[in-house]
Amino acid sequence: MNFYLARPDDVPAPNRLRSIVVGVAAALLVPLFLNMISSNLIELIKGGDHMKLLVLLGFCLVAAISSTAFIRTLSDRILTEARQARRDAAEAKGDAAEVKEAVQPLMVKETEQDETADGSNKAGSSRNE
Repeated sequence: MNFYLARPDDVPAPNRLRSIVVGVAAALLVPLFLNMISSNLIELIKGGDHMKLLVLLGFCLVAAISSTAFIRTLSDRILTEARQARRDAAEAKGDAAEVKEAVQPLMVKETEQDETADGSNKAGSSRNE
């Protein structure tokens, strides 16, 4: 569809093949797109709502028609989300390190108090009881 809508009739065959491959690839990316937008369309189809299959086919057709733009937009969004996930993970790792640094002295102090309270290791003796 993308080829026939955007190109003149005298385009050589290899470009037609490229257009077909890119259009099919874009249509195959529709489930990924639906997952990214938290759509339950595929679950509805699996659940027996076969009229939703027409909606899915419509999404696939739109993706095929605008295949290059669809793939580029989807790729950009995936890369953006991956970068954000990496930043979030680094931030969480930093927060965990800060918490560990704040809690470590308290753990050492409490452990020392337990060990010196009666001259023995309470933690060890409570496990043996």
